[in-house]
Amino acid sequence: MRDLLALGEAEDLDTSLEEAEEDAAESTLVPTLPPLRLRMVSADVLCIRSMEVEWKDVTGACHTWSSWDDAQNGWYEAEKLLPSSAREVKVRFKVQGLGGPWDVCRVDRHRGKCWVTSKDGRSNKKEVIRIRSQGQTTSDAVDAVFELKGPMHGCWVNRAWNAANASSEREFWEYWRDGSRPAQEESPLTLQAADGAAPSSYCLQSAPSLACYDDGQIRLICSMKRMCAASKELLKVHSRTVQGLRSLDDNITGQWVGANVGTTTSAGLGIASAVLLFLAPPVGLGIGIGSAVTGGLTWAGDSVADKFTESQIKRQLSEDAREAFVVAELLREWMSCQESIGAAAAGTKPLDSTEPCGAAGLWAMSPVDAGLMAGVAAQSTGSGATNLARTAANVGAAATVAAQVLGVAGALIGTGLAVRGWSTTKSNQLTVRAKIEELLLRILQVQHLIAAVDRLECPICLDPVTLADEVRHCCDFQHCFHAQCLEQRRQSLGIEGADCCPVCTGPMDAEEESKVESADRFRQEHFS
Repeated sequence: MRDLLALGEAEDLDTSLEEAEEDAAESTLVPTLPPLRLRMVSADVLCIRSMEVEWKDVTGACHTWSSWDDAQNGWYEAEKLLPSSAREVKVRFKVQGLGGPWDVCRVDRHRGKCWVTSKDGRSNKKEVIRIRSQGQTTSDAVDAVFELKGPMHGCWVNRAWNAANASSEREFWEYWRDGSRPAQEESPLTLQAADGAAPSSYCLQSAPSLACYDDGQIRLICSMKRMCAASKELLKVHSRTVQGLRSLDDNITGQWVGANVGTTTSAGLGIASAVLLFLAPPVGLGIGIGSAVTGGLTWAGDSVADKFTESQIKRQLSEDAREAFVVAELLREWMSCQESIGAAAAGTKPLDSTEPCGAAGLWAMSPVDAGLMAGVAAQSTGSGATNLARTAANVGAAATVAAQVLGVAGALIGTGLAVRGWSTTKSNQLTVRAKIEELLLRILQVQHLIAAVDRLECPICLDPVTLADEVRHCCDFQHCFHAQCLEQRRQSLGIEGADCCPVCTGPMDAEEESKVESADRFRQEHFS
């Protein structure tokens, strides 16, 4: 009798859920708000800056964050993602340096950027930008960009803009006159997938047509469907990011070859110049000039390429982090629904439920190999000194000896740079490769999460992949398949030897493994 009652309750729940989804599809629902995004950029590099953020969460608890204490942010750019429910947000800026830090003071951006002083006129007011403060609505999206400018003791917020605000009404702190103002971006793909899978808890509570479905069990199922749909989309986002980073890796390798060829050429000219300074000083002088020019052009081209690569890395990882932050919020909402109806024990906890939150933010990059820069600068200095000494050689043999010594020193520096360049990897390439490994691990962790609720599909049979199944992954993007499905596919197609991934045509891992062990195995192999 109990089984019949339980079966009847399950059927009623399925019916209610289907009706809720049908009514949601017919209704015009408010899209879920994306996370708040706060970005600091710099119009110059006259001083080191940091962004300080305070906010309250949905429970009223206060939180603080500083880009100065976050290794993922830089001195001139910073980014912070906040939950979509964050309120009473305060944004300040500081200038870092010896004797500091100092607060960035307020200017009137609408009236010639003059300093705003206290009532007695003795001091400048601190710049505090308030977002979703008391009395303001929390239903508006926020994607704020703040551009700082000026020296250490005269830094100010030059421009500020909320790119997510599509209305003509603007906050007082917003000012960005020219056409370079940040453009409004689409809602994160993971959030779009979640909204398309099931109505959110906010819609179930606020939409009149869905108010009758505001039940704990329905909220739990809807939150799970939203989380799973967003997680599946996040797997696609991570794969695209990995593909983009691999393309960057290839470009950096080409840049590395070109820079080392230039450095080697410069070193060869430096050695020839050092020899000819003893045999034919005028010829040695000319070759020394060529060595300095070649080294300088190589360094300049390599630095420009490094800057471009750095911006590409930041853009790729910033977009990926925003999508991962959405999934982290949906995961917390799902677990909260479990706890609210006493079903927390029925869900399987992911490998590391805090891992998705770790993606939110930017990684600090080193745009130029400092050792290479210092070495090329030293070579250019040595070559310049050689030229000056050679010009002065007409007035005495002592100056000629000095030119010869400096020429040999420049040649030795150039040779050392050439050897070092060919035997090391560029710093930004190491960053790219490390992020690829991190994203591949994160893909396995997300797969583990949705496999725990039987929502991970095998691309061959389209049946669920569970944590107990024997699986195989592709090496490039960690696409997951039933091991038995792959073997049956091999036999039906008559494939001999190593097979390739049916999704991306990349190589496959040779060994089978239990899905529950895949992330731990990858972590031990690549991060131990």
